[in-house]
Amino acid sequence: MNESASSNTSGIEIEKEDSGMTTATHPRIDNSTADTVRGAKRARVADLGFTLTEMLVAITLMGVAGVSVLGAMAVSAKGSAVNASQAAAVVWLQGGIDYLAKVPFSSCTTGQESAVGTAYQTNLQSSGAPVSQQGWPQQNITVVQPVLFWNGTQFSSTCTPSGKLQQITIRVVNGTGNYSSTVTMVKSNG
Repeated sequence: MNESASSNTSGIEIEKEDSGMTTATHPRIDNSTADTVRGAKRARVADLGFTLTEMLVAITLMGVAGVSVLGAMAVSAKGSAVNASQAAAVVWLQGGIDYLAKVPFSSCTTGQESAVGTAYQTNLQSSGAPVSQQGWPQQNITVVQPVLFWNGTQFSSTCTPSGKLQQITIRVVNGTGNYSSTVTMVKSNG
């Protein structure tokens, strides 16, 4: 069955079979593995790499996954910025309420109700008023007009000169103007 056999310096014998196939055997490998080696060689030749179609599918899937991850990161960053604005607004509002609670009560005169809100607004813009931790402009914290006055049964926009309660609403707008928050307080005169 064997036509010829030769040996090289590495100790590997090369045999040519009647079918035209050349096989190599190594002295430390038994002959039953020669068939396995031949089969592995054929398998390697058939599986030299990926086809163009396989590569295009893989690249497309990675692209879709990458775009999804980047989109999720963008949404997360935007949500984080909104949360930071909300937290900063709450802190500034709380500071504004605390500050207005300490300033003198602004009495009202019938027909001059807006003067009360203006007086409280002036206090919020003064040098001793709380400032934004985010560096937002001081004019971004405002007293919402009208200030409401207690008439004995409810809050009303009409001044009650003898009234001892005022409902004041304060608004904060963030630096970019895309978020605002309000809080309402009741100020007492005694």
